[in-house]
Amino acid sequence: MKKNLLIFLAIIFIFSIFIIAEVYDVTDVKEKINNSPLLQESDTYNISSNEPGPKIYKATFAPLGGAVPGALQRALISVRYDAPVDSVDVNMIMDNGLHPISLELKEGTAEDGAWEGSWVVKDTHNAVYQAEILAKSGEETSRVVLSFQSMP
Repeated sequence: MKKNLLIFLAIIFIFSIFIIAEVYDVTDVKEKINNSPLLQESDTYNISSNEPGPKIYKATFAPLGGAVPGALQRALISVRYDAPVDSVDVNMIMDNGLHPISLELKEGTAEDGAWEGSWVVKDTHNAVYQAEILAKSGEETSRVVLSFQSMP
């Protein structure tokens, strides 16, 4: 008797999952979240440093506070130097580790330009949320670390 009851409950559970999946299209929900006006806002940081090497002087992240797993996040990093900048990378440091992103020169020149990249967020940022920005020109490398506070 107990075995039949357990089988019956398991069948009802499985059918409920299918019904819920039909009612709530997960893809549609993710699309609505990613296209929300709140999540399209960006946060820009002006940066100054006296360190040698390429000067990372502006960083924009969109969205920042609303970056949830599955969402698209974008970075635009402005760098200037008296020699061509070879590369700009961002390491997103979140709860479960480091996520490297290589940026490409979007506008300007290699001596004064904006580098852009985007990625799908694959991690949470409840405890740790940082962006390590690296700009390289020849043997010179500049490093800036931005720490963000997660919003509840």
